[in-house]
Amino acid sequence: MRQATRLIIEEGNNIIFIKRTKKINGGIKVFYVLPGGMLDEGETWEQAGIREAKEELNVDVKLEELFVEEYNEDLDKQERFYFATILKGKAMQGSGEEFQNMSIDTKYGLYEIVKISKKELGSYNILPVTIKDKLVATYI
Repeated sequence: MRQATRLIIEEGNNIIFIKRTKKINGGIKVFYVLPGGMLDEGETWEQAGIREAKEELNVDVKLEELFVEEYNEDLDKQERFYFATILKGKAMQGSGEEFQNMSIDTKYGLYEIVKISKKELGSYNILPVTIKDKLVATYI
């Protein structure tokens, strides 16, 4: 089973997300995901989170407490969502594979680092929806 670590990084009254714009089933879909990604072979959940933060956001982070772990049935993936704190750097586009040659026509689509106000979480298309609901319940 695939495994992924996702990060909840607060910046003041905002949370950092990645806005994805992607061609799906002939249409354009815009959605927001927390930074993070798949575990590499032999990597721990925590190591994956630290690596992904560097690749996607160009920051060094410290993982704090586990927010939730759940199985994403749509993607056949076990995901852990951690609170994380930036130790070094400022969140900006990283140098991971998904940021190379970005195009709406690639499998990755377009990536944009955005900050969403905690008060407005409910009005964005945050995926997975179960995490959106838990974030809204936590912050609103």
